[in-house]
Amino acid sequence: MIENKNQKNMKKAYIDQILMMMVVFIGFYWSFMFVTQYAAVLRTHESMDDMSKYGARFVSNYSPQDAVSADQNLADGLNNLNIRKIPDVAVSDIACVIATSGPALTNSQSVFITQGTYTTGYFKGKALESKVVVYNQRAQAQITCTLSVTIN
Repeated sequence: MIENKNQKNMKKAYIDQILMMMVVFIGFYWSFMFVTQYAAVLRTHESMDDMSKYGARFVSNYSPQDAVSADQNLADGLNNLNIRKIPDVAVSDIACVIATSGPALTNSQSVFITQGTYTTGYFKGKALESKVVVYNQRAQAQITCTLSVTIN
C-alpha cells in the first residue's frame, strides 16, 4: 500500500519536473532571442553612426555656390557603409537645407542626421537616430541634411 502511494507521488514529481524544464527552456530561448536582436540593434546603430559621420564630412565640402542637395556620389558612399538590415540609399532619401537667417547663418556647421525605423522583429516601430556635427570647411551657413531609412 505504501509503495503504491509513493508511485503516485513519483508520477506527479515527473510532471512537475517536465513543466519546470519547459519553463526554463522557454526562458532561455526568449533571453537568447532578445540578446541576439538587441545585438543586431547595436550593430545597426553603429552602421548609422558611420553613415552620419561620412555624410557630415561629405556635406562639409559644399560651398555656398553649390546647390545644397544630395547627389549620387553621397548616396553611393552611404551604400558602401550600410549593412543588409538597411536597404540601399537613394538620392531621394536625403533632404538637405541651408540656413538663411539667425545664428545658424554664421556657425559654420554641417549637420547630418540619419533616422531609421524598424519594420520587423521585437523592436518593430522603434526609431533609431544618429546625428553628427562637423565644421563646415567651405561655408559659414549651417547645412543640415537628413537621411530617412527603414530598417528590416
